[in-house]
Amino acid sequence: MQVALATLVVEKIDACKTTLAYSVGEPTRSYVNITPQWRRVTATVSPGTLEFKFPNGAAVVYKLQANGSLAGTYTSQGFNTAATLTRAPA
Repeated sequence: MQVALATLVVEKIDACKTTLAYSVGEPTRSYVNITPQWRRVTATVSPGTLEFKFPNGAAVVYKLQANGSLAGTYTSQGFNTAATLTRAPA
């Protein structure tokens, strides 16, 4: 079930870190409390994994899947939210 459209753009890649622009748009479900916003974050990179924290302390981990998508977990204040990101068509 999709609850909001999110984007993840890699702006810069170094050996073990990357700079990302992350955005989330209007919720697609009325019961979801998401404010559209974007953030630039620095993430750590290890084989198949991307990890970063938002200024509010929320931890985000994305793992590369065999089909090329990213399976993500967003953890904040003891709650986990799962997401799947897919590459946008060129």
